[in-house]
Amino acid sequence: MSRVLEFQDIRKSFDQGAHYLSASGYVDQGEVLLIRGPSGAGKSTLLKILARLIRPDQGMIYWEGQPYRAVDPALWRRKIHYVPQKAVMFEGTVLSNLQTPFRLSSMSDELRFDQEAALKYMELLGLHPDMLEQQAGTLSGGESARVALIRALLIQPQVLLLDEPTASLDDERRDLLLQVLVQWLKEDDKRAILMVSHNAEDIKSLPFYRVLEVSMHKGAE
Repeated sequence: MSRVLEFQDIRKSFDQGAHYLSASGYVDQGEVLLIRGPSGAGKSTLLKILARLIRPDQGMIYWEGQPYRAVDPALWRRKIHYVPQKAVMFEGTVLSNLQTPFRLSSMSDELRFDQEAALKYMELLGLHPDMLEQQAGTLSGGESARVALIRALLIQPQVLLLDEPTASLDDERRDLLLQVLVQWLKEDDKRAILMVSHNAEDIKSLPFYRVLEVSMHKGAE
């Protein structure tokens, strides 16, 4: 089993240094790393740092042994892809939202939008195919969360960074989403997931997981 993503001595200060996040960890191929901790512990911040959306004050991140500074940021964000708890939906239809990443110049030469794959994921996640023509702004929170996950899966990342992916779902739809994630891991043994979750039921459905506890520390007085 090979290490996919590793982060060492990550630190990020808040409130002008009154508090700081400090974390180290790793995730191996085929594994789920559950990131847990109290509200305000910096879990979402850690995911954003690993996605290179926020710059840490210090620390190193490695993707398959490569230091993050040696990898093009656009490639990093596609291969190590962050899905926030509150899904981002753009103006237009669901179909247009799913196609959005493929309009980026950094993506256009590598991947093409696969509508068949999108419809497959919609079926697996309990979304009707007619929803493709629905305006994304009319989606419920749970529908938006599933569309955002599909959009992420379509760009074929190696690592998914998921922030409370089941928070807006009922039990049935939560189970469907977790089944999709487990199957996604099994389809390619080089994949991995880092996931923030407070739901104990999520853990019961996930194989090959470890837990990383994070907390906010007080800075120097």
